[in-house]
Amino acid sequence: MFDTKHFIPNQDIMLGMSAEGRSAAQVTRDYIDAHPSVRDAIKRGIVNYSALARAIMVEKGLTNEEAVLVAARRHSETLRSEIGEARIRELLKMSSLEIRTKICIITARNDWSVIESLESLVKNVLSKSRVLQVIQGTTGITVITEEETRKTVEDSIGTSRIIKTTSGLAQITVKSPDTISEIPGVMAYLSSVLAGQGINVIEVMSCHTDTIFIVEEKDMMMAMDVIGRLLKLDSD
Repeated sequence: MFDTKHFIPNQDIMLGMSAEGRSAAQVTRDYIDAHPSVRDAIKRGIVNYSALARAIMVEKGLTNEEAVLVAARRHSETLRSEIGEARIRELLKMSSLEIRTKICIITARNDWSVIESLESLVKNVLSKSRVLQVIQGTTGITVITEEETRKTVEDSIGTSRIIKTTSGLAQITVKSPDTISEIPGVMAYLSSVLAGQGINVIEVMSCHTDTIFIVEEKDMMMAMDVIGRLLKLDSD
């Protein structure tokens, strides 16, 4: 077993370079940070560092396995010192789940005329306890609402300003305690769990203590089961 605690690498090892002229340590850190599954394995202490080093070497064109191995082990110490999965799982035990079906997404052009048309609509729809969420991006405005209010929204925006409408969706909301603001990575954790089960998340957002996922209705039951099991870990 390679022991970094008693190993003092020489300068040549630590200056192993990639084809782009970047150090082995830089390439290794970037590789690990870009692969959530690898980060998760490291945090759980179940990664095979020799296999990981060889994979990085092949993919990134590095030739000094010892340099990559040292860099991977050192970066793992940093990752393990971060606030981990345990706090997220404890938070989820205190969270609840809310489901809404017959959701649709209306994507419109990003211009002020659309925003102005939504001003009166927001008050009208929300007063009836309907779903209405508006997200402004750089190239478009996304409106999430229910099928029942779809036509009202489309008429207000104007068909000429609408890019597309997607129907047959469900909204899954994880409602957590206020302490969610103190725990990083909750949305990323839930997203990775859903992705790991092959569930395509159409939209994801957070609002105060709510973490909201929009999925296709055909994936709704599986998504509910996946998240529901996380929320009931104490009863397993």
